[in-house]
Amino acid sequence: MPIPARSLLTLATAASLLIAPTALPPAGAATPDSARTGTSRGTLVFIKAHNVWLSRGDGSHARRLTRDGSFATPYVAPSQSDTGIIVAGRLAEIVRMDQSGRVLNRMDPPSLPSSVGSPINGNIRDLAISPNGALVAYTYTEWLSPSGASSGFRSATGYTSATHLTDPKPRGTTYFNAPSWVGNARTLQGGGLGSHVMIDDLGRARPKHWFDDGDIYAASTDLGQPELSPDGRHLAALRGYNEGTSIIWYRVNGNARRGAAPADPTPLCEVIAPGVSHPTWAPDSDSLAWAESDGIWSRSDAEDCSVPSRRIVPGGSEPDWSGAPLKAPVDRIHNVKRPVVSGTARLGKVLTSSAGRWSPRSVRVTYRWLRNGKAIKGADGRRHRVTRADRGRRIQVVVTARKSGWKRDSATSRPVRIKR
Repeated sequence: MPIPARSLLTLATAASLLIAPTALPPAGAATPDSARTGTSRGTLVFIKAHNVWLSRGDGSHARRLTRDGSFATPYVAPSQSDTGIIVAGRLAEIVRMDQSGRVLNRMDPPSLPSSVGSPINGNIRDLAISPNGALVAYTYTEWLSPSGASSGFRSATGYTSATHLTDPKPRGTTYFNAPSWVGNARTLQGGGLGSHVMIDDLGRARPKHWFDDGDIYAASTDLGQPELSPDGRHLAALRGYNEGTSIIWYRVNGNARRGAAPADPTPLCEVIAPGVSHPTWAPDSDSLAWAESDGIWSRSDAEDCSVPSRRIVPGGSEPDWSGAPLKAPVDRIHNVKRPVVSGTARLGKVLTSSAGRWSPRSVRVTYRWLRNGKAIKGADGRRHRVTRADRGRRIQVVVTARKSGWKRDSATSRPVRIKR
């Protein structure tokens, strides 16, 4: 039987009962005053047209933070701390920025061990920054065909400091994906055979199994993208696959914020819709947002399955709801394309730096050359002649853009190693 374009299920602990689909207003239509369709508290960070956007919790006052995302080089998996610091993936890099889109740092994390022994690297798939903004959890997923093991998609998740790359080993790595933070020292993750919901405490040898769909339903399916509400009362996850994929949310039985894994949660409601993904809880722990193929939807009152949903961001995807307030934008210069160093990396030859590309375009740029990360005295022009002190070293240039009345921004070129 074909699945309706939008269905609402109300669930019991051991089985689900399909009721008549709730009559929902057309996308973008006004809802009755009594319709509780979410809160404006906090902020949503999301992807739209391959770039990172930010809005209030109800989708209003939306603004674009990045302008260099494209079909070939999109931003993905945005996440915001309660302090208003945002991370997003762009190919292999983690890009960290503020609410005005000013890039604070970029990181290319190292490979992670997989469940079949082969390392996983490549482009970032999932990201989550801790509520205090100190740590970032990141996931790689690749198709691996190791010798003597079955082929398939494998995932691995690690942790790094948000301000600079750190070794993921002390905090531990996992073979799961889609991390979401529970406080500042625990994450929930999904995936693995049977698509479990796992609890990972930083520094522990291995994550703990909480539950999987088969612990609740006899006819079990996949679970993924789990997220606990800030107060720990509710849990949301992605359930199923292909056209049967839904958002399901539960009442938590016990304490999932610390200690041992609690009892299996009690299912509450389930929404089936095309392209549904990325459930995320509001700061009130009662309102929920998620993505569908036509944009970002939201609703309130997790305990009442009759509450209607409303599309709040047409064309948006991958939402993440944070308790951070929406700050007024600051006019800042943004780097669109990093400077590039060209020329022959050899003693006596001249290296030349491009200016990079900036938004707005009418900026004044200055240059500062670096040798192994330290400023070279007197090297502050567009060109640099290679000296004996440069031999065997990594040479880079930092370009800083300025404009009257705007906050300046800087970008650093990729290093060039000088031949000995």
